[in-house]
Amino acid sequence: MNGVTAVTLLQLRYFIRVCACGGFTQAARELRVSQPSVSEAVRSLEDEFGMELLERNSRGVVPTADGEAFRREAERLVEEAEAFERRMLALAGTARTPRLGVPPMLETLVFPSLLASYRRLYPSCSIEAVENGTVTNLEMVRRGLLEAAVASSADGAPPEGCGVLELCRTRLALYLPSRHPLARRESASLAEGAELPLIMLASDTFLSRFVEERCAASGTEPRVIMRTNQLEAIRRMIEEGTAAAFLYEGVLPPSEKIRCLPVRGLPPVSTLLVWKRSGRLTASLRGLLRAAAEAFPDSREAAPLSQKSHNEMIQ
Repeated sequence: MNGVTAVTLLQLRYFIRVCACGGFTQAARELRVSQPSVSEAVRSLEDEFGMELLERNSRGVVPTADGEAFRREAERLVEEAEAFERRMLALAGTARTPRLGVPPMLETLVFPSLLASYRRLYPSCSIEAVENGTVTNLEMVRRGLLEAAVASSADGAPPEGCGVLELCRTRLALYLPSRHPLARRESASLAEGAELPLIMLASDTFLSRFVEERCAASGTEPRVIMRTNQLEAIRRMIEEGTAAAFLYEGVLPPSEKIRCLPVRGLPPVSTLLVWKRSGRLTASLRGLLRAAAEAFPDSREAAPLSQKSHNEMIQ
């Protein structure tokens, strides 16, 4: 054996996941890495300690007697390492509160879960939320005025010079008064919604640009009567029958006076956590990334960052 220092926490996490899944393929899928990477990690552990950790059966793989003892020790070590990291990030975070840009619509959809996860991990720390549209937030991230920003994208691709963690996906919906004839439908087209008197978000928001660009591509123009980022004002105007609005599904609470229709023919929109990709990550940004990964278990890193970078940041 060459020494315990040759073993990484990442290898231990891979081995633990293989044991939990009973196979390399499912473990690699859940870890979002290639199967050879997982196989190589386990093989390296076996070579390092000179013991057989897994044996194959008709259903996949199971730990050997040595492997089961190894798994218990690995889980304990990983738990201690994660607890240590949380304590150190919390200690570092007390000196700097991360500034997170949040668009109005996404503030409702993702920020409560992200904040709850961050507070659970780092109870002595706080987040300063800065509300702007996606366009403004991304510019502030590039200029170093924000630690990170929650943003939207139609393709999930990272903006130039930025790292991206895709948190979740949502779809565009048309919110309209329940007494409107169109409300009897199961869905609506973009053109049908564009003909209605619309409340649109501010022009620096992704959602407004997305709707306007899609309308222009189809030869229509939205009938905008007002622009505001105030969800309560939008909700009341829809309930009163004054206007309709294109928003994300789930943004407004259920109401007898409001109908929410899926918009046909549009791709899902990715909700992203975006940060400036230069130099080492600060402790506060690492804390945000860990909180985001725990709040959204299906989150995934977007290219062009390498898998190594992803593992270093959120594991």
